[in-house]
Amino acid sequence: MRRNWADQDVVLKRRELVSRLRLRGLSLREITAAMGREDPVTGEPAFLNPRTGKPYSIRMIHLDVRWATELWMDNVIEAVSLQKGRMLAEIAEAKKVAWADRDLPNVLKAIQLETNVRGLNAPTRIAGSDGGALVPQRIEVVFVEAEGGGSKDGVPDRDPGAGGTGGKPG
Repeated sequence: MRRNWADQDVVLKRRELVSRLRLRGLSLREITAAMGREDPVTGEPAFLNPRTGKPYSIRMIHLDVRWATELWMDNVIEAVSLQKGRMLAEIAEAKKVAWADRDLPNVLKAIQLETNVRGLNAPTRIAGSDGGALVPQRIEVVFVEAEGGGSKDGVPDRDPGAGGTGGKPG
């Protein structure tokens, strides 16, 4: 079943309103309630489902929030990609000028900048789950001789109560 343009307009307006309310920090339930009553700040009337005349379900609000979140993430990814592309173009231009001037220190700086922007460097610091640096652990191995066990050459028995050869091949 195809939606008509009027339905599309309602969906877009609902998603815009849900997005604005979510950006204000409202939960799904708070958004559902807010859309079912007049906004005291802006004076906007309640935004009800035109087919039923009732507030939208929390499921519909959840789907709209998920749609908005995906849109925001796509915008962030696109913005970061555009910014990286611009920076790489500027670095390439600076590198070209440095090569033309036979300015090897600046060529190397440009290469380093390009490597940083592309994320090609290995991590310089490994962080723990709390964000702090990992501290190497010291492991100490201590051999303790069991009572009545052991052998004359200082190697402990594997299982002193099992009898046999005392852990030595026999």
